Amino acid sequence: MEQPDPDPAWSEWSAPVLVKLGAHRRLAIKNPAEALSLLTNRWPGRRSDEYLRARHLASEFLRRRATREEVRDAFLAAISAEGFLD
Repeated sequence: MEQPDPDPAWSEWSAPVLVKLGAHRRLAIKNPAEALSLLTNRWPGRRSDEYLRARHLASEFLRRRATREEVRDAFLAAISAEGFLD
């Protein structure tokens, strides 16, 4: 029996993005769905242009209108702008 294709929202990036959320708290974000979850539910930073772009692209990825790597690049820009890049 043929297995269905995995959900593209959970397709992992080539390497996880390490996010620093405090002196001793780090998260490894592995895919666009995890990035969207952080951006939507647990974002501790400003709602900057970089943040808005990353959140928009992560949402668009779920609609298959953005690539996995576009989301990763925008997410890196958002966490870098806030000093969360580990």
